[in-house]
Amino acid sequence: MSNQYRLMGVGNAELVAGLSKLVQQSNALTAQVLAHLVELDERQLHLKLGFSSLFAYCVEGLGMSEGTAGRRVTAARVCRRFPDAFERVARGELHLCALCALAPHLNEQNAAEWFDACRGKTRRQIEERLAVRFPRPDVREQIRRLAARVSGWPAVRWPKERMVPLRKRCHPLGLSNCIASPETALVRSNFGGKAVKRAGQSPGRKRAPEVANSNRSRPVALACTSRRTPSCAT
Repeated sequence: MSNQYRLMGVGNAELVAGLSKLVQQSNALTAQVLAHLVELDERQLHLKLGFSSLFAYCVEGLGMSEGTAGRRVTAARVCRRFPDAFERVARGELHLCALCALAPHLNEQNAAEWFDACRGKTRRQIEERLAVRFPRPDVREQIRRLAARVSGWPAVRWPKERMVPLRKRCHPLGLSNCIASPETALVRSNFGGKAVKRAGQSPGRKRAPEVANSNRSRPVALACTSRRTPSCAT
């Protein structure tokens, strides 16, 4: 780091005097920046340089932040309307926030009065004066219709006898053959790979086919339908 930024050896009085001098120089430079922005805006050079607006040129071309660019562009346009503001900025009587706050309320008749009244004031103090001088109208009472709340799918309440955990609905062919279904527990058979419904289905539907092998000839229950028998008979 350069030695010019290491001020540990500078005395207190010299430090305060140096800072005050730098602030004065900064105010003068700010006024010069505003003057350059005014002339650049008058010539529309930002369009020739490929930027859509003066604000875009300050942000993208000069590397300013959005807040810094916005304050300088607004203040420059106030100074273009009222050239006396250049000298006030250079002397440190008006800062950029003051010009931005005053911009919507200035005209040829009250500009000098407001510049004198806001000399050395903070932005909050200026906004309080503006609120007294230019009060905003009360918000009009109104009644408006709220947007209807879009609800999701309606909840389905299943009978308790059907609310049996899937892990209790065992199957002789393995639990991996059970498929969860809102109405029934489907069981995928190893015979042909078809899904068949459980025993005890509603009237009018086909009952589950009987599964027979060489050792057994009686039908096999495919799914439990009672809460009292959590496992299927084999």
